[in-house]
Amino acid sequence: MTHHRVKRLLLVSAAVVGLPAGLSAQGFGLVEIGTCALGRAFAATGSPCKDASTIYWNPAATTQLTGFNITAGAAVIKVSGSFTQDTTGRRWDGEVPTTVLPHVFLNYHKANTKLAYGVGVYVPYGLTSQWGDDFPGRFQAKRASLATVYVQPNIAYQINSKWSIGHSIRR
Repeated sequence: MTHHRVKRLLLVSAAVVGLPAGLSAQGFGLVEIGTCALGRAFAATGSPCKDASTIYWNPAATTQLTGFNITAGAAVIKVSGSFTQDTTGRRWDGEVPTTVLPHVFLNYHKANTKLAYGVGVYVPYGLTSQWGDDFPGRFQAKRASLATVYVQPNIAYQINSKWSIGHSIRR
């Protein structure tokens, strides 16, 4: 009887561990925030870039900046997609316009003080689909768009020359 319980426990454990691998979803995130982080292939958390975008990447590291720092930029996204009808095999290409997604970060840390604070405004994800007048789904939706703008206030405190703590609220 104990042997069967062990088998069941192993089977359930394998199912729970393997379940996420079998799931899938569609969507994307836009984290093209800051040219320094982009140039480092987004390895910008342990040793952050010396600009205000560190509010996004490592909020505690803003104590390493001095004075006012501002970082602004944009990501240009060109989405392409199509729809192929099952019954006829006919294909319709989407007509999605190129989108520009901005980001701006502002940080202030007065020299010889332990407190730094700032704010970031950015678009972490979004999606648009747009179709022509001959699209078979035009009566359901010709254009659909989803965009989110985050405002992220930040505060950081420098404990000593090697340690800082930070807190951000992404909304």
